Amino acid sequence: PSSWPASRRTTSSAAPSANPSAAPAATAAAADGHWTINLASLDSAAAANGEAQRLQAAGYAAVVQTAVVRDHTWYRVQVPGFTSAAAAQAKAEQIKAHLGYRSTWLIHTP
Repeated sequence: PSSWPASRRTTSSAAPSANPSAAPAATAAAADGHWTINLASLDSAAAANGEAQRLQAAGYAAVVQTAVVRDHTWYRVQVPGFTSAAAAQAKAEQIKAHLGYRSTWLIHTP
């Protein structure tokens, strides 16, 4: 959640994408802004990569980030690169409506 310190929210770079053609879009999106939509936090890298692929197939620049919380590794499915919280929230609402996510949360990185 956004209330966690930044050091606990995202602790490493994106896992390699199983869909190489989607990686450049995700990288370009991340360079454009400091707001990120978190869509899922899973304890399986395979499940997170599968979810990211589903988002990529739907046209979203999804990536997987790892986070360690209380000595447990989580794989966070994210769509990064928004220049404002409002833009990220609007896209999150679109993704929820389009793909059926129940909840999302935003993070801001410096």
